[in-house]
Order: sequence, then structure tokens, then C-alpha cells
Amino acid sequence: MALTVKFRLPCAFRSLTPIQARSISLCRQINTYKIVGKPAEEETLQTGLDFVTRGLLMTEIAKGFALTLGMIFKEPATINYPFEKGPLSPRFRGEHALRRYPSGEERCIACKLCEAICPAQAITIEAEPRADGSRRTTRYDIDMTKCIYCGFCQEACPVDAIVE
Repeated sequence: MALTVKFRLPCAFRSLTPIQARSISLCRQINTYKIVGKPAEEETLQTGLDFVTRGLLMTEIAKGFALTLGMIFKEPATINYPFEKGPLSPRFRGEHALRRYPSGEERCIACKLCEAICPAQAITIEAEPRADGSRRTTRYDIDMTKCIYCGFCQEACPVDAIVE
């Protein structure tokens, strides 16, 4: 003769079918937590000595201080950015700038090689002749919305007037 156990469901679950009620009761059993781990240690002389050495002798503080002292003598991992610049990759393509001589005069000699080589036609140069026969720029514009940062203008410039 088989023994059947019947249980009474809470009010909210009485309208459920027996299969639904069984799945809910299984979920309730599955969701119980079981604590796994080491049992609590008994107070022994060794754990008492560990507590005393950690508390009175401050070994953790000494270890942290030793780590700090070790880092003082190493090379810093950061730089003082606005005043120091890090190394740039040769593949770096940044915004172009027109260089000047220390006197303040632009280096550009208005040869228009950069304007001719620019694939995006982002460079516009206007120049006028000087009294000594050389040409100097009156207007030098790089339209940065058109620029594709290819660097051809920098490579084409014979006087290194354009830098990235």
C-alpha cells in the first residue's frame, strides 16, 4: 500500500492545478540557501597570538609602509601633461599647424605644393610677391572639416612649415 502525503497550499495557490502547485513547492525548496565553508575556528593559543601580533605590532601597517617606500624610488608612471609630452607614434595624425621662425615670420614660402597634393582639397593659399623677389603667404587656410589627416601636405612641404 502506497503512502501519499497531502499538503495544504496557502490561500493564494489554492486555485492552481496539482502540477503547478508541485512546481511552486519545488521552487521553494530549491531557493533555500545552504552555507558551505569552514566551520568556525575555536579559540586557540595560535589565533590569539596572531591577533596580538596584528594588533599590537601592526604588521599590516608595516607592510603597507614598506610598499610605499619601495614605490618612492621607482620611476613614476605618469607625466606632468601640459608641460611634458609623451612619445608619439610615427603613425600619429593630429591637427595641422603652420610653423613660424623665432622672429615671428611664417616659414611658408607659398610654393603651393601642399595645396596641389592635398587629396581632399582642404588647403587654400593666397600669396603676393615681396620687394626682394620672394613670395610670402597672405592667407593660409586648412579647412579641418575637409581634412582627412593623411599627412601628404607635411611630406610635400620643402621647408617643413606644416607640422601635425
